[in-house]
Amino acid sequence: MSEMTYDEFGKWIKYFEMRPVNWREDDAAFKIMQAASSFGGGIKAKPWDLFGSLGAIYKNPEINTSGTDMSTLNGSLLFSKMLDAKGGDKLECLKSL
Repeated sequence: MSEMTYDEFGKWIKYFEMRPVNWREDDAAFKIMQAASSFGGGIKAKPWDLFGSLGAIYKNPEINTSGTDMSTLNGSLLFSKMLDAKGGDKLECLKSL
């Protein structure tokens, strides 16, 4: 830590603003609490109301928590290969395209 440059320190500060410590655990806890609502007793609040760390994750459109951004898939080489595939199942996300 004593050898970290100011630039690197600034970048770590920005990173932790975008990805607060333990946000994944808070997200998992929120999703469990939300799933319980389908059984009648769960919560119906917004994630950032219960866990402050989730505000940076859910409110920032640049951060993708689902793992795949389908909006950038269209027009890519991978997309064209998926459309040209023969004999396979059609993906649900591609049926609307």
